[in-house]
Amino acid sequence: IKTATRQAQVNCVTSFDMTMDDVHDVIVGRDDGVVQIYGFDMGSEPSKQFETATSESCRSLGAGVVSSHGFQELLLCSFSGRVVSLTTEALYTSLEAGDKKGRTKGKVASDEKAAALENQL
Repeated sequence: IKTATRQAQVNCVTSFDMTMDDVHDVIVGRDDGVVQIYGFDMGSEPSKQFETATSESCRSLGAGVVSSHGFQELLLCSFSGRVVSLTTEALYTSLEAGDKKGRTKGKVASDEKAAALENQL
């Protein structure tokens, strides 16, 4: 895959159908913490579908349905052992059903975590 800039070395690679198009996508974890998903949707040459950066070197990758039924998720483990989860679920765009304050699903989860931490203190 030709790129305009030089990229860090690849530490881990896996494949999984993240885009739910019945074609496995190639997921790449790099030494600088960049995670990329390449798809074969447009033909035989892969095209970059997604890219994000973490703060640490990516050491292992796993993909599947982990915690949200019907949504593909990507798990990665960093150099220090931190586990990061990325999901295809829209957490901050759709409102949480039954929430009287009109918050998104992601905001409700964040508020619940903050409340639990405050209770522990």
